[in-house]
Amino acid sequence: QRLGPVVAQEPGYTRARFALAQALEAEGRTAEAREEYRQAALLDPRSADVRYRLAGLEEKTGRTADAVQLYREALRIDPRHAPSHSALARLGAGGG
Repeated sequence: QRLGPVVAQEPGYTRARFALAQALEAEGRTAEAREEYRQAALLDPRSADVRYRLAGLEEKTGRTADAVQLYREALRIDPRHAPSHSALARLGAGGG
C-alpha cells in the first residue's frame, strides 16, 4: 500500500485519501475504506464523488438507509450527479 505513507505524511491531501479508500475497498478492507472515505468527505465538503463512493460502500454492506442519505448528499452538492440519480432510482428512493 503505497498511499498509506502519503496520507500519513499529508493527512489533508484529499485525493490521496480518496485513492486509498478505493484501494482499501477493492481489497475488502471495508471498515478502513469507510473511514478514509469519511475523512475525504470532511476534507472536501463539495465532493459529490466522495459521497457517492461512500454511499456505494454502505449499500454493498447492507446499510441502505445510510447509502440513500449519502446519495442525496451528493445530489445536494451536484444536482446533476448522474451516478447518484441512478443509484437512488435503482433503490427506489427517488432523486431527492
